[in-house]
Amino acid sequence: MRLSTNSMPRTGSCSVETMLPKIDLPDLLFEVTAWTGILDAFGTSGTARPG
Repeated sequence: MRLSTNSMPRTGSCSVETMLPKIDLPDLLFEVTAWTGILDAFGTSGTARPG
């Protein structure tokens, strides 16, 4: 038997949400970039050279 998401109790999601840190998206992106170096894979449109 599968329960629909509408029938799930919301009490658990509220308590988890309050435990998560409040962080702005740009701060999160900078932090992930520091861990992974993902921005090194991208360039700006000014550095693109026609091939």
